Order: sequence, then C-alpha cells, then structure tokens
Amino acid sequence: MRLQELLNNGEYEIIMRNILFRAKTIESNSKWVYELITKMCGKFNIVSLTGENTAYPIIKDTICQYTGVNDKNNIKIFDGDILEFTDNDGAKVLELVSWNKKTLSYNIYQNGNKQLPDDFTGFGQSSYRYEVVGNIYDNNTLLCYNHNNKT
Repeated sequence: MRLQELLNNGEYEIIMRNILFRAKTIESNSKWVYELITKMCGKFNIVSLTGENTAYPIIKDTICQYTGVNDKNNIKIFDGDILEFTDNDGAKVLELVSWNKKTLSYNIYQNGNKQLPDDFTGFGQSSYRYEVVGNIYDNNTLLCYNHNNKT
C-alpha cells in the first residue's frame, strides 16, 4: 500500500510542527528576533513571517531553538534559557536549558554545570514549577558555572 493510500484511509497521520528559533540582531542595540532561520549570501538571518515579512541579520552564536515547552507563565522555553525551579519545600534552584549532542535531546543543568545533566524528558508535566528568568546571552552572571563548558 502506498503512503497516500494509508493517509487517505486514516491509518497514518503526519504531524507537522513549526520549528521556532530566536537570535540577537547584529545591530548595535541588538534585539531578540523570532521565527525561521535562513542563510543568505553566507550570512545567517531570522525571517519573520508575521507582519512585515522581514529578514534580520543575526549573530550566529546566539541562535536558540524553542524546546516545545512553556514555563509556568506560558513563556516559551528556548535552548540557552535560565530557569528558576521551585521544589516542594519552596527552595529555588537555577537551571540551564541546553542541547546535548551526545543524547540528541535537551537537558537541564543545575547552576549551568554541564557535568550534572538532568533529562528534559517529561519536563512538560512539571513545567508549572519552572520560570524563565533569563538566558546565557543577556544574564550569564545568574549561573555559578561557566556556560561555555560545551556538552
């Protein structure tokens, strides 16, 4: 049976999702822009498909992908975000969201220490305990550990 026949019979469903990125513009007042990444004439850009349909030249090292999860305030969580986790006792811990190239998944790292990863799987069920408080590009002093220790 061909794929089209399976789809038409309702036996398979193709689920598509948009992949959202953000990055900082190369302008002196460098602001965050969101949407799709393109590479034009050897330079990276974020193309905003909403509104003005504009391509913004960006700083390549600030490209972050949306994880697909929102925090307790419904703020989108991106790679490179710093989260504040509140445990059952009310104690607060800062954690860094980062892509792990070895496991091909997102991990969270307490105080940004990439030697102590925690799996991001199942994170959605406890996202009500997390709040985005910054990111490693604008607020890297929030973390005790050097975020440049790549995994």
